Order: sequence, then structure tokens, then C-alpha cells
Amino acid sequence: MIRAASRPEPRDWTVPELARQMRVNQNKVLRLIRSGELAAYNIAATTASRPKWRITSEAIASFQAARSATSTSGGAVRKAPRMQIPKDVIRFF
Repeated sequence: MIRAASRPEPRDWTVPELARQMRVNQNKVLRLIRSGELAAYNIAATTASRPKWRITSEAIASFQAARSATSTSGGAVRKAPRMQIPKDVIRFF
């Protein structure tokens, strides 16, 4: 998660800054952008040149909300029932 104290002003993040803050490789951030999971915009002069991505704080917040662990059942996780072994079966280990 991104610590709010390290970045007090709301400004856009670069790929290396976000990767360093999230403690992942820059390629991971780029993959998330390409897949559409993380919204970003390109500030490169032309579309033919190398992209210069910027990620807004709102995009990071929505990405983290989508990735957070949420439970739809609202309770404890149910275990799958164990397979019942007939009484006349001898188990060898």
C-alpha cells in the first residue's frame, strides 16, 4: 500500500515512483497499465515515441480498492467437506 505521509500533495505519479513506493518492479506497473487494471495517461509528445505514463492518485486509490480483499459472504470461509470413507475400506499408508 502507498503511505500517505510520504506524498502529502496530490500530484501524478511516474512509473518509477509508483514502482518504488509499491515495492514492485517497473515492468509490473507497466503490465498493470497495459492490461487496464491501473488507469494512466501518456504525456509523450507523439504517440510514435516512447510512452511517458503518469498515474493519478485517484487511479491508484481505485486500483487498491479493486485489489483489496473483500468477502462477499460476510463471514468465515467455509471449508470443503471431507470425503467420507466407507467403514469396510482399509486404509494403508
